[in-house]
Amino acid sequence: MKKIVLIAAVLALSVFIASTSGASTVTGSFQVSANVVSTCQVQSPMMMNFGSVTGLQSATTSGTISVNCVQGTNYNVALDAGLNYGSGPLRKISGGTYSTGYYLYKPDGLTEWGDATPYANTYPAGTAYGPIIGDGTFQTYSVHATLPAFTGIPSGTFLQDTVTVTVYY
Repeated sequence: MKKIVLIAAVLALSVFIASTSGASTVTGSFQVSANVVSTCQVQSPMMMNFGSVTGLQSATTSGTISVNCVQGTNYNVALDAGLNYGSGPLRKISGGTYSTGYYLYKPDGLTEWGDATPYANTYPAGTAYGPIIGDGTFQTYSVHATLPAFTGIPSGTFLQDTVTVTVYY
């Protein structure tokens, strides 16, 4: 009887060892990746206001444009001619049937800021993709505006224009 119990115990232990020692594992791996691409954004709105004007003398104002481009992205900033652009060299600020010209200048306050092809009046001028290099934070650029003296617009006329900022990158 001892022999049978011993044989049964040995068999049970053998089955247990065989079932646990036969367990195996397999592993695999996978990659996690991301591709950082160039992109930029313009912080808006920027409001430029000449305030109350008479037209008897010129008026000036200034504002800023903030641009954020991914680190290492080369870019230029351009300003279009505005919604009221007509013939002649000036952007137009308009109200009803009345309008007068105004100028927007780059940060130096001397060079008119535009959107001529190929990027001739962008900031900085000259090249299509630089030399401003994004650093992943908002970079701020001054815009200076001049409204020359004008005549022929009655008191109470509200003048406005909308200028689009384009970032070439």
